[in-house]
Amino acid sequence: MPLHYSRYKKADYEQMEEWKLDLLLNQYGLSFKGTLDEKRAYAMGAFLSMTLSFSLKYQHLSVQQMVADAVHV
Repeated sequence: MPLHYSRYKKADYEQMEEWKLDLLLNQYGLSFKGTLDEKRAYAMGAFLSMTLSFSLKYQHLSVQQMVADAVHV
C-alpha cells in the first residue's frame, strides 16, 4: 500500500482509463465492480474526499505542527 493518498485531480479521474483505475484501486487494497463511470465516481469519492478532508484539517498548521500531531495519534 502506498504511503500517501492518490494525488490525482478530479479531471484526471474523469478521463482515467479503466485499467489504470483498477491498478490504482488495487494498490490501496480496494476493488470495485461496476461500469467505468461508477469506478471513476468510486475512486473520486475515496481519494478526493480524503485529500480535501486532510487539506481542510491542516491548512492552518505549519509542517512542524502537522508532524507533531501525527506523532501523537
